Amino acid sequence: MSKVLKEKTTKGLFWNFIDKFGQQIFNIVSGIILARILSPDDYGLTGSLAVFIALSNVLIDSGFGRALINKKGVTAQEYSTVFYFNVAVGVIIYLVLFVLAPYIAAFYKDERILDVTRIYFIVIIINSFSVIQNTLLAREFRFREAT
Repeated sequence: MSKVLKEKTTKGLFWNFIDKFGQQIFNIVSGIILARILSPDDYGLTGSLAVFIALSNVLIDSGFGRALINKKGVTAQEYSTVFYFNVAVGVIIYLVLFVLAPYIAAFYKDERILDVTRIYFIVIIINSFSVIQNTLLAREFRFREAT
């Protein structure tokens, strides 16, 4: 293994660790702040919506980001196709969850969550825009810029 590749790998792993550690710290701090502001019932309701966000993020990428990282000789057209696919899937998932919002509110037996879900789930569309950019940065070992 060449020295340059070792350096890139070491730097990539370091910045990836910093990214994940920073995300965890941010999640803990924001969770504590929300827990202090919201009542336990409200905090539980908003936390239960995070499951939908996590599942949506998995569906949005559908493994294409990882495939582009592993593939040799990726063209701009392939990046573009995956980008538009991710955004389209993100919009479709948002629209489905928007329509299902009354059923989600009925499941949790709390009508207050109806508007919250419709606004909170906009983050699904926003996340769909970042998948291909994170793929590009990971492919080029530029983890520092992904944080």
